[in-house]
Amino acid sequence: SLEEPAHKRRRRLKQAKEFICDCGRCGMWDDTQRFSCPCGGHHLASTKRAAVSKCLCCGGQAAENLLEKAKQVAHELRSQRPDEDLLEGFSLTHPRHFLTMKIA
Repeated sequence: SLEEPAHKRRRRLKQAKEFICDCGRCGMWDDTQRFSCPCGGHHLASTKRAAVSKCLCCGGQAAENLLEKAKQVAHELRSQRPDEDLLEGFSLTHPRHFLTMKIA
């Protein structure tokens, strides 16, 4: 599904088709992992390394620990009893972030 993070889509394609996708959607920046910026713009997570882009609108730096917080939320969503405070507190995700769609 195109709503899944790029690394999951790429893994499925590699397993099923022995194909490593590097299209614009699977390339350097993952548009399913967006983080909101106070200016109203957004940051994107890298598909190649543990990094977050500068804001695509204002050029500002992303808040620290965004990727670590996203990993914690993903872990909570897989658990039997997710921590509701953690899920609600994950407010820096963009409405189109794949985790935001799972929480909603």
